[in-house]
Amino acid sequence: IGRFWMPLTFFMLGAAYFIYRIREDGDLKWYLLSGLMLGLGFGIGYAAIMLVLWFFIAHLSRKEKIFSKKFITFSIG
Repeated sequence: IGRFWMPLTFFMLGAAYFIYRIREDGDLKWYLLSGLMLGLGFGIGYAAIMLVLWFFIAHLSRKEKIFSKKFITFSIG
């Protein structure tokens, strides 16, 4: 019974830590590492879906935004 939950817990805790780092730093490596951990968590079990909402909340609540108006304007045009 415990063989299934132990790796899932590891990946979920790793993803939660990297999501926290997204909120604090917002560096690209935290996005990549949290995505990797979430993906591996999904591969083991679907309980990792709980963290996807926190991923978007952490991204949207950052103080300095990745996408500026200038970037959005040039990507649309």
